[in-house]
Amino acid sequence: MQKTTHYFFMLFILLPILWSYSAYSHENTFCETDDTGIKLRLKKKPTRIISLAPSTTELLYAAGAGKQVIAVDNYSDYPPVVKKLPKVGGYPNISFETLVSLKPDLIVVWSGGNSPRLIQQIESSRLALFRLEADHFTAIAADIEKLGSLTGNIRLAHKNATLFIETLNRIKARYHQQQPISVFFEIWSSPLMTVGGQQIINEVITLCGGHNIYADTTTKIPLVSMESLLSINPDIIIATHPTGESKEKTKAMTEYWSKWPSLTAVKKQQLFSVPADLIARPSPRILQGAEILCHYLESVRKDKKP
Repeated sequence: MQKTTHYFFMLFILLPILWSYSAYSHENTFCETDDTGIKLRLKKKPTRIISLAPSTTELLYAAGAGKQVIAVDNYSDYPPVVKKLPKVGGYPNISFETLVSLKPDLIVVWSGGNSPRLIQQIESSRLALFRLEADHFTAIAADIEKLGSLTGNIRLAHKNATLFIETLNRIKARYHQQQPISVFFEIWSSPLMTVGGQQIINEVITLCGGHNIYADTTTKIPLVSMESLLSINPDIIIATHPTGESKEKTKAMTEYWSKWPSLTAVKKQQLFSVPADLIARPSPRILQGAEILCHYLESVRKDKKP
């Protein structure tokens, strides 16, 4: 009886300690599944992270891991502090040897944009690799949470992911159910290229109550004919421009599209552009681009009113 009492007494004392240890171990396990379904488990909090795409860089900072990033690709430019970080090259020219020399404990890549050969080299070297492929709004929030978990910044990542969803819902409540506006989104003018239904820009257009006239195409960036565009005759034409070049782009668009004066968007001067990094990057700032695009569509709605 005395042994049994002693056993339960020890169990009573030890269980809280074991539970506490288990919780501590869980909180300090840096483990997540990337967007391709591959699970990555790190032995310790990463402090030497390399980001290989502008979107992954922005997502890392949104997840609270900015101070852990030691190098980025040539095109990462936000937040501004990343401009001072060492650069490892552009998409086709990132040197694997340079990556290895920096001794990273985590490399974050954009699986849809970075070189498959480079990704394979990283995999083969057994360097810690985490792939992101945020192709819709909810994936952006999910990736912030994943990176927060993987880098030891769970609370801040959750806060920023929640803020992203709240902002998204606010924009949706304001614009999504408004009068539909037909939209042609110009990716390139010659040859004429646009966005299909699987591209995240299509989701921005839909969010704003717009209708992407090529949403039914399965290709993310399809080639289209001018004859097709003329027959559909969209309400508005939207393109992108580099940061700080809005006026130049508007002038160029006006000159180019003036060759087709029968288009409603041309006749009514509904030709606009959005900063490329605010609408083409799957990062939290895409909602800033969405606000701009929604504003343009709203101007068309006002013009349509009798």
